[in-house]
Amino acid sequence: MMREAQRKSISMWRAATLAVVLVLAAAWGAGPALGVEDAGVRSEAQPQTQTQATQAAEPGQQIMAEPTAGGLIDRILVRVNGAAILYSEFEAAFSVPLAAIEGRIPAAELEAQLPELRLAQLVGMIDELMVQQRAGDLGITADANDIDRALANLMESNGITSEEQLEQLLAADGMSLPELRESIRDNLIRSRLLYDQVQRQLFVSEREIVEYYEINKANFTQPAQAMFQQVIFMFQEGRAKEELLGIAQAAVAELQGGVSVSAVAGKYEGAQLVAGGDWVPIEDLQPSIAAAVQGMTPNTYSDPIEGRFGYHVIQLMDLRQEVIQPLSEVEMEVRQILMQRKSAERLEAYVSELRAISHLEIFDPAFEDAEAKWNAPTANASNRQQ
Repeated sequence: MMREAQRKSISMWRAATLAVVLVLAAAWGAGPALGVEDAGVRSEAQPQTQTQATQAAEPGQQIMAEPTAGGLIDRILVRVNGAAILYSEFEAAFSVPLAAIEGRIPAAELEAQLPELRLAQLVGMIDELMVQQRAGDLGITADANDIDRALANLMESNGITSEEQLEQLLAADGMSLPELRESIRDNLIRSRLLYDQVQRQLFVSEREIVEYYEINKANFTQPAQAMFQQVIFMFQEGRAKEELLGIAQAAVAELQGGVSVSAVAGKYEGAQLVAGGDWVPIEDLQPSIAAAVQGMTPNTYSDPIEGRFGYHVIQLMDLRQEVIQPLSEVEMEVRQILMQRKSAERLEAYVSELRAISHLEIFDPAFEDAEAKWNAPTANASNRQQ
């Protein structure tokens, strides 16, 4: 289990190296129609290194891929401010979310959605490359010490005790340590850019907090809760309900006479003790049990209640009525909600600003709609934060 968890965490870093950025694309309104994020997919960020052949190639010209790619013929798919995204890079990146959703939805539905998915993939890659370019323009960097610290934190959080162990895990995932370091570098640069250009400029005032709280008080209502334990007299084949009800009623009399719940549960065949100690929202209980609990006072016992599996005898330990949480208790939560909303709105605006000053060239007719989708106004990000 630990090894599998380590591989998943490392894959999360790798999933930030090859270029979809579905997370960012979704935040910018360019997410795919299918719930790729819900499938646990995390995108891979565009590699920033390009070969001289790639940089010098004419639009749409076939070029020789890197030797590590097997010497295959490659070509430029798009250019963003002169920087190329190769067709092979796109296909490698798209294989990640595609593998995650294959088998999760009907094949015919997936086939119908593929053009939109591929388009959203490319738009996400374009935005990611654009963001990395902007970070370079602003001189935002991450040096070896920054990467070392982030790598040490990654290893510590996953219980990886040596670089050799890390390399073994990476190899099993088809990744090298230099690739991981490059991925960490890109993530650090992206995070610093977004903090500098988006989050650092945001502020939530006390007036905004109070206004949001007053409008949304219903969202800060703590439902009625009960703490209880119970004995369930389970229905049994060949045993009449009337007989079982009589046994449960006799057990209630014993409980009221001072016999402990555990003793009663151990006395009768088929009786099961369900220990309490946790607060349970009354609205989550079976209707018959919820009605009984709400009519009880602490340290009392219910009459037998017929449930789905047997007769329940409840000992109510404590009861909390529904209450609206005061602002003092939820102020930090409200502040976080408003900050997330403002971050989404500012991120949407910032990416639109970058798109407005960027130059996009697309060299594959299959993606002729990418520029229109890229330039289209994004959905109101604040709606996604409510």
